[in-house]
Amino acid sequence: MDWVFQQQCHIKRNLGADCWSKPVYADPVSSPCRWQAKQQLIRTKNGKEVMSQAEVWLPPGTGIDADDVLVYGGADHIVLSVGELVDLAGNAAFKKAWC
Repeated sequence: MDWVFQQQCHIKRNLGADCWSKPVYADPVSSPCRWQAKQQLIRTKNGKEVMSQAEVWLPPGTGIDADDVLVYGGADHIVLSVGELVDLAGNAAFKKAWC
């Protein structure tokens, strides 16, 4: 499925919060992706319904989680939710992140 990931984004992992409760992020790591700017009603990890602005496909095994930041097109996008699609054999095919 490498032919799907024709774009590049950067992932900044959320390391937690500083003493002023502001999020702290790791240095950005480059990753191939497929970025689709489309609105979709999704649920966050807390169960809250929100409208996402983008759906991002990433290779399986990509380290990403909700509250991380995806940098694409010169802008930071907070990851609202993450899911993983498996094929019929039970192998991870790709990850999806909604921003």
